[in-house]
Formats: sequence, C-alpha cells, structure tokens
Amino acid sequence: MNPDAPTDSGRPKLPPGFRPRRGLNWGIIGLMYTSYYLCRYNFSLANKSIADEFHFTKSDMSSIISAQLLAYAIGQIINGLLTDRIGGKRAMLIGAAGTITMNLLFGAASFWGMLWLFVVLRSIDGYIQAFGSPGFIKINAAWFSQTERGTFAGIFGCMINLGRTIIFKLGPMVLGGFVFLLGIEGPAAALALAVLDSGGHRDDGRNPAGNFCEGHAGAGRFCQCSRRRRRPFQRGCAE
Repeated sequence: MNPDAPTDSGRPKLPPGFRPRRGLNWGIIGLMYTSYYLCRYNFSLANKSIADEFHFTKSDMSSIISAQLLAYAIGQIINGLLTDRIGGKRAMLIGAAGTITMNLLFGAASFWGMLWLFVVLRSIDGYIQAFGSPGFIKINAAWFSQTERGTFAGIFGCMINLGRTIIFKLGPMVLGGFVFLLGIEGPAAALALAVLDSGGHRDDGRNPAGNFCEGHAGAGRFCQCSRRRRRPFQRGCAE
C-alpha cells in the first residue's frame, strides 16, 4: 500500500500515536492560550472600580483601553514576523511571561494611581499579548494537514471563546468580594500556572510534527513534508 495515499476520508495517513499526541499538544498549549484572555479582558471588569477609586473620567479610561488595543494591533504585525524566526513556543512563553509581569505591575501601579503609568503598562501588555496567537498557530499548524485546517480553525475559535467565558463568568465573582486589584492579579496567577504546566512540553515550536514523525518513514506524505523545516511549501507538500 502506498504510504502517501490518503485514507478513505481523504485525510493523510498518520503514524501510530500521532492523534493522541496532537490532542495532548492542544490541551497544554490551548490552556496557556486560553489563559491569555484572562489577562486581556480583566480590565473591562475592573475599569469602573479603577475609575471610581482614582477619579478617572471616561476619557481617561478610554485612553488606557485605546492604547492597549493599538499596541496589540501593531504587535500582531511585528510579532508574526518575529515568531517565524524564534519559533512558536518561545513566542508564547515571551508573551505569557510578559503579560503576567505587566498585570502584576499594573496592580502595583494602583499605589500611585497615575494615569500615564496605567496607559504605559497597558500598552506594553497589549503589545506582548500579540505574541500569543502567532505562537499558538505556529506550533499547532504543523500538526494538521490541509484537509484538516477547518478543524484547526474550529478548535482555535473554541480556545478564544473559552478564555472569554472564563474571565466574564469568574471575574465578577472575584470582584464581587474583593478590590479591583485581585481582578488584575488573579488572571496573571492563572496564566502563570498554565506556563508552569507547559514546562514539560518539549516541542521546539518550529516543527513539532516533524519531530514526532522522525522514525516513521512510512507514515505518508504528511510526515515527509513536515520534516522539511526550511522549505515547508515545497511542491507536493501543499496537497
């Protein structure tokens, strides 16, 4: 039987254990990416408390939000290019460590209550958050063939909405009994746990599927193409 031949479902033949390993990969990396959203949307829950405590106007609060979103948009362009060079895992770890640090500093900035400081910290956080999706896609895209990319996109969307659901459901519970500081620091702690959980994930973020395929020479075209790190779009590999 030709190892390059697709299965009856039209999907490429994969080596034994590939799908479970891919599921584990999604669980670990997905948990981290979901946790990014805890640190991104926590401000929307705490902004009224912040405004009341420091007597910020709506214009002041919009300055903080706008600065973060602008930095995030710029970061998506720049960080996507950087991720191609440094690898997905490094990009996600940089983003996770950075947003944890910025959220902790944002909470600490409440001792001074200066608007410009909040704007600067949230802007840096927005830029660093933009390492998340490029890194996540870089790591996981190699685990899916072209005929499975709809599944990839669906799971990716679920991870995004899961993060939003968690922060908007659990966030009010946290803020209901404590000051806004915990609404900022709590998500940072959750993301830190996700980073620690990913510590045993050994993929280099550049070509994890290719690494898994080593030793599976008869696994079909998907694995053969996954090994081509430097030229992944060689003729025959986009089929």
